[in-house]
Order: sequence, then structure tokens, then C-alpha cells
Amino acid sequence: MHVDESPPDSAPDDQPGQDTAATGVPLDTVARLCGLTVHATGHGAREPRVSGLALFDPESDGDLTGVVLGAPGHDLSVPGSAVLARAVDGAAAALLVTPRQAPDAQSALPPGFPLLVCPPDTAWADLVGQVRAVLVAGNPDQATRTLDLPNRDLVLLANTTADRVGGSVTIFSPQQEVLASSRVRPDDDPLRRQAVLDQHGPRWYREHLRARGVYTRLWSGEQVVDVPSLPEREVGRRLAVAVRAGDEILGSLWAAEGENPLAPDAAQTLRYAAHAAAVRLIELHEQGQAARRADEDAARAVMSGQGSLDAACTQLGADPEAPCAVVAVEPTRGTRFSARLLSEALSLHSSAYRWTAAAVARGGRRVDLLVCNLVEQGPAPVRRMMESFARDCENTALGSLRAGVGPALSLDRAAESASTADLVLRALRHDGRAGVATGEDLWACVGLLQLRSRLHDLALPAAPLDELDELDAGHGTDLVSTLEVYLECLGDVSRAGRMLNVHANTVRYRLRRIRDLVGLDLDDPDQRLFVWLQLRTRARPSPPSAGDGSNRAR
Repeated sequence: MHVDESPPDSAPDDQPGQDTAATGVPLDTVARLCGLTVHATGHGAREPRVSGLALFDPESDGDLTGVVLGAPGHDLSVPGSAVLARAVDGAAAALLVTPRQAPDAQSALPPGFPLLVCPPDTAWADLVGQVRAVLVAGNPDQATRTLDLPNRDLVLLANTTADRVGGSVTIFSPQQEVLASSRVRPDDDPLRRQAVLDQHGPRWYREHLRARGVYTRLWSGEQVVDVPSLPEREVGRRLAVAVRAGDEILGSLWAAEGENPLAPDAAQTLRYAAHAAAVRLIELHEQGQAARRADEDAARAVMSGQGSLDAACTQLGADPEAPCAVVAVEPTRGTRFSARLLSEALSLHSSAYRWTAAAVARGGRRVDLLVCNLVEQGPAPVRRMMESFARDCENTALGSLRAGVGPALSLDRAAESASTADLVLRALRHDGRAGVATGEDLWACVGLLQLRSRLHDLALPAAPLDELDELDAGHGTDLVSTLEVYLECLGDVSRAGRMLNVHANTVRYRLRRIRDLVGLDLDDPDQRLFVWLQLRTRARPSPPSAGDGSNRAR
């Protein structure tokens, strides 16, 4: 973390959205908002102020003007440790370490040097995002004083911002659920009133915004998006801005125009308000993090078939005799949103149902959801819930999703449901499909994935397929793809030729070459079945289809 120890009276006026290097954020503010424990106080006459984040790279010989982040395995007990020496000698405001590293760091650092310790089992990627979010928001106290905006209560923030912009203000989650709204005004349009009552934006308006690229502009930049009015639907003009935590989206802030135009500086006011909202949303996240972590640990233990089932039931409030089901979820395309955001959105959505659910981020962008206390037998209700969630996400920053739903089983068999959900998700990913599916929907692909796993563990005899792979690689031939298409066409050489975009006689010639080179007898049902299973269960591109330009006649 970069440090700035300039006297307060010499610091330039702070403005929201400016580079925080000008004045920085107080170290205790960073610690409080990110849930860090301070093991030492300031090492100078003034409290350090954080203006940047640096990650320690053991391979770099540059100055270390930051903290250890992303390198929790680095050994701090080595005499003359580079990270300690460079942190102390450089312009570091503090050193951030894991609980395991804390004793060595405390003994090696000079007295009074600020040492921050993260909570146990902290995901470093999430911690980096939280620290950066606080720094991106800048100094929240100074930022909100500039416009006299509160940063402790979202409703108060919405009302104060509404007074400044001359319209109604609503703060939404990334899933377009209402987090807070200003008081209803006499000149509010029907859509705004309905959103406040329903606690989310109407579906038809979200579709309208998505079709016109409003969400794309909103989530891809920091600019305020101007949304024109729809007089035919009695919908007024809107201004919208994303609420960000570094690269992560925390929500959005919308100002609705009434009978009179919004204030000339409404866009600037919204940007300032978004900084204040970001700080409050980070605080709310921290307040619920401990409870969520306990639920996640219990759900993770149940889904892996480990740990005490009684303890997990107590933590989750789950009935061990009631059915449960596991869902594996991921976005269908690359996004800037972490699995934690998807996990929180899924938890929020599932909380509206009668059952008990806990979401677990699996790393990357995937989330597993354990649904307990199901009233109905079978996975149908869980599937309906996930289809509803997927539809809602299409018009939000999360975008389209794919989800595999496992069977409804007793809680002590949750690991089986989780295994099936994983296979269904992999089958959807293999086919490049979005949507929600169960094992019954994709039984063939799921079965092949299971076979692939089993065959991988078996010591199988050498097969002609391996030799054909080497021949294709060495001579640039298409023998393997020809064999696969021929089997897929059930021995119809004319159809195989059309799929390969070659003449049927070329297919016959290649099949003769396969027989002569590796001795594969396609008239033998056992050889044909074994080679076909190998082709279908190994990870490789799908065979070419007609018209794809594959016309090599080798």
C-alpha cells in the first residue's frame, strides 16, 4: 500500500473520483472496511494514509511500496527476507499477511510498523478486490462531505441525492433488485412507483434497456448513461451510473426525471453518490461475511460428504430427513464478475422460497448451491427456481447462465447430487449451451462423461486410434476425423462424404488406408464399439460438418 504522510493542512482539496494518491485513505478506514486486524499502529507522527496497492513479487528487484497480497505461501521467517526489508525501506503504509505469517512478521518488523492480518481462510482474490474498492472509492468521509452526502445509510443517501438532482433516486443490486429508494414524489412516473412496490424493475423495461445496449454501456464503463424517455409508456428520462468496487460491480444508481428536468449537474452528483454507495455496500458485505462463511463451510462439508452432518444441519437449519438437491452454476461467457457476486445473487434469489439454501463459490466463476428442506420430491421445484433466476440474470450484469441440477436425495447423500450436478454442468459446457438441465435431460452426454472418467483410470490395451493420431499428426491426414464421421453416419459413406465435404470414394479410400495401416476391422462389432467409445469419450473437437471448408482429400 502506498503511503502519504503529508500534513493535513498541506493536502489538496479531495474530490470524489480523483486519484487517491493525492491524499489517500486512512489506514484504519482500510482495515475497518476490509475486515482486517491491526497489530500495530502508525510508525510515524501521523497516521499512514493508503493511496495504492502493490503485490509482492519475489522475482522482482524493484522497490516494494505496498503489501504482501496474492503470495500467502511466501516464507517470512527467512533471515533478511526481501519482503520485510523492502516493505520497511520503501514507502509502504503497512504490511498485510496471513495469520500463519503474523508471528514471524511481528518479530521481524521494527516497533510500531503497521501490520495488518487478514481473517483465516480469506480468499486472496476477494481481499484484493475489497482493498482496491476502498481505494477506488477514495476517502469516503471527504468525498461525501464535498456534496454533503451520507455514507452510512443507503436510504438517506438516496433521499439526499434525489434532493440534489431534482428527481427520484433508486439504488439497485447487479440483479436489478431494489436496495434503497428515495421517497415517492407526486410527479413519479408509473414505472418508478411500480419498481418501488415490486422491489425490482419491470421485466419489459429491463428487456427494453438490454435491447438498446443500456446495460452494456452501464457495466462497461464509469460514465453516466442517459436513458431517453418513453412517452408512449409514460416513462420519463433516466440517468444511471454503476456502483463499482474496482473492477467489480456492486450495483447501480438511477435518477428518474419527473415533471421538471433533472438538475444540470445531476450526472456529476450521481458519480459522487456512487462512490458513497460503494463504501456502504462494502460495509454491508463485511457485516454478513462471517455468517456466510459459516454457512458456506457447512454446505461445502455436506456436498463433499465430509464432516459432521449434525453440525452442518444445526448451522444451516436443515432437516436431515428432508430431501436436498445441489445445483452447479456458471456464466456462459467471460465476465468481470467473481463467483462471490454470483453466489450472493443466488443466495438472495433462493431466500424467497420455502426451503433453506447455501451457495458456495468454487473458484473462478462457478458456484454450487445446496438446497435443503425441499417440500416436493424430485428436482422439479429447484429447476423452476433456477430457470427463474437465469431469466432474471439475462438482463443484468451477470448475463446468461448455465446450471446443472442434481437429483433430490436425503442430506446424507448430498455428495451424489453434487456429483450429478457437476456432470450436467460439464455436459452443458461441452455442448456450448446455456440454460438449466438435469441428468435426465442430458443422460447420454452425462453417461459419456462418466465413461470418460472410468476409462481414464483403466489400463486399457493399445488401440489403433493412438496410431491413427500419430499418422495424422505426422502426415497431415484426416483419418481420425473420417473414422469418427463414418461411425456417426452408421456406415453411410455418402452421408459421411457430405459431412466431410469430400466425395464418397474418398471416404472409402481413407477407410481402406485405416485398415491397411493399423489393422482396424470395422466389420468386427467389438472393434467398432471400442473405437467408437474411445472417440466419443475423449476430449477433442467435434468432427467437421458439411460446408465448413474441410475438403482435404487425403
